[in-house]
Amino acid sequence: MSRLAPTALAAVLAALAVTAPALAQTDAAAPAELSVAEQCAQIAGAPSAEVPISADAQKAMFARLAEARSACEAAATEGDGAALFHIATIAQARGRHDEALDLYGQAAEAGIAAAHSRIGDYYNFGIGRTRPDVEKALASYRAGIEQGDPAAQTTLGMMHVLGRGVSRDSDRAIALLGEAADSGYHFAQARLAALLLETRASDAASVTRARTLLASAAGQGSLDALSQLPDLFARDLPGLPPSPFQRFYWTARAVDAGLPDALAARGLLHEFGIGTTVNPERAADDYIAALETGEVDADTLRRGPDGNTPRWTRETALAFQRILQDRGLYRGPLDAIVGGGTMAAARAVANN
Repeated sequence: MSRLAPTALAAVLAALAVTAPALAQTDAAAPAELSVAEQCAQIAGAPSAEVPISADAQKAMFARLAEARSACEAAATEGDGAALFHIATIAQARGRHDEALDLYGQAAEAGIAAAHSRIGDYYNFGIGRTRPDVEKALASYRAGIEQGDPAAQTTLGMMHVLGRGVSRDSDRAIALLGEAADSGYHFAQARLAALLLETRASDAASVTRARTLLASAAGQGSLDALSQLPDLFARDLPGLPPSPFQRFYWTARAVDAGLPDALAARGLLHEFGIGTTVNPERAADDYIAALETGEVDADTLRRGPDGNTPRWTRETALAFQRILQDRGLYRGPLDAIVGGGTMAAARAVANN
């Protein structure tokens, strides 16, 4: 949804500290023919309540806001809606929520659709001293939807999934998420795909649509989409039979994106030669690397997308035990029996 991530406050303060010395130079170098509102828009971009695609994208957004702050503050005094939105976002990230909510209200009155979504978030999640009020949140999201805001469409769609303040209605959720997804919003695309695969997996057209949505979101860098794609190609769905090669490809992409669970999943593919050649050593290396992240449980390390954990192959079990033995964590025999001693050593890797 469109609420800022918990790291936003630290990110904006860091961005403001880093870019503050350059603000004077930036302002001095700005073309004289541009108004302050135009300067603000040129640097900060269009107002958006959408979730940034990544932590790096969020940091870049705050860096742009820091650079544009002077121009945006001047434009905000003239009532420019976009500038009011950007200054509100800086205030929100700094924890000045009463000020932010007031500025978002002014931006909404000035016709900024994304401001309605941010106001809705304040009442939906009870940000700062704002008391949660689902009815006010819904009214704000609906106002944003009337102006075509993707974040508002997405949040109300998810509220219909959860039944929060509205009926639990997958059809309405799919319609709302579909509008946001059609605009290219990665979060809506990934959530809509998941909903389609959960509620309409027997329909070939819905499965095909989910695949297209996930590929689009993954292409933008969505970790949510990347985490779903490998399992999609492990299933036998109408119009989309299992594809070991696509499963391995997307698992490798998820590993490259830094998803810990994907390391364990790739290990399983190496162990059994799914979409690639059998490689016990690579499998064991991936299992160890997954455990080293501290985010993968040793007891569910090799659980497949069907929820089952296959028996170890002898070669992979031996390779796994060797690594643990070399690290001084496993003192038992190299017998390819992954029992209590081997698992205790594996847990030590995960907890180290």
